[in-house]
Amino acid sequence: MTTRELTPSLIAQALIKYSGDRGKAADALGITYHAIMGWERAYEEIRYVREEARERLIDFAEDGLLTSVKANKWPAVQFVLTTVGRTRGYAPTLVVENTNVKGGSLYDLSDPSVRAAAIALADAVENTSSSNGAENNKGEVEVLPALNAPESQDSGDTREAN
Repeated sequence: MTTRELTPSLIAQALIKYSGDRGKAADALGITYHAIMGWERAYEEIRYVREEARERLIDFAEDGLLTSVKANKWPAVQFVLTTVGRTRGYAPTLVVENTNVKGGSLYDLSDPSVRAAAIALADAVENTSSSNGAENNKGEVEVLPALNAPESQDSGDTREAN
């Protein structure tokens, strides 16, 4: 199909068919991703159709998530609690080790991007911990409360009291 044969209607139909995925719509039409973007800039209705298709995709994903939560599938439950339930205190735990503690790091920080992020976070925590008392006596900083998967068996609590 040549560019001359394309119409806004054909572009819109492809975007609907592929849930607003520009790359797949472009491939189906034999044009480039950037050509799709050009059509969106030129025709507001194409931009609207794409946004609507993406919203429908999100609605579909939310329906699947709701089904999984109702089936008590832990990854879905955890996702909802750590996003929607965050205002109720459900959030992952992030512990940053103080590198000045004897014994060195507990974590393998060989990945440069992970190491850089850990250093930046540790610096940020260090700058605020003296004012809010976040650092405990073990050299760890607990940033958020824990949210762990429920145990399948009742094994009893073996944690030490602080």
